[in-house]
Amino acid sequence: MSWADFERCVKEVFRVGGWAVQSTAYFDAGSDVIAMLDGIEYAVQVKHSTNPEERIDVAAVEQAARGRDGYKATRALLVTNALITVGAEDRAAERQVQLWDRWALAQRMRALGLLALGAETSQPCPECGLGMVLTDLRSRTVWLCEPRAGGCGTRMPYSAPVLRLA
Repeated sequence: MSWADFERCVKEVFRVGGWAVQSTAYFDAGSDVIAMLDGIEYAVQVKHSTNPEERIDVAAVEQAARGRDGYKATRALLVTNALITVGAEDRAAERQVQLWDRWALAQRMRALGLLALGAETSQPCPECGLGMVLTDLRSRTVWLCEPRAGGCGTRMPYSAPVLRLA
């Protein structure tokens, strides 16, 4: 998934959740999306990673805070498909930036009835009981009990629409 595809995915999550959404100019010095919910305007910094183990650092939090200030939004939000460093979490608390890492985003998606490829799920494997992951396998979307994570390799079909986080 490209950064532009991920940004579209994030905007779709907002829209389905009842947020008003608009994109900002590309390569500005702050936010990628302005989102409004219940009269509160959020400047949203969207950070895409092609490495699911990558950790987003303090610089991204500072970009989100600058976006809030530059767009005169009420709040700042950093959304990523990666993880976030402890230092970035600390800075976010200081700068009043809300954080949605890959797991928080996946949780919000599930709450809206959207499923995300590559995100942990509460779908238990019928064979071993471990959590299954929604994934693409030979051009088909399936539930997979991921062997690399200690799972048994069981596959189950899935046919509803999905959004891709990675």
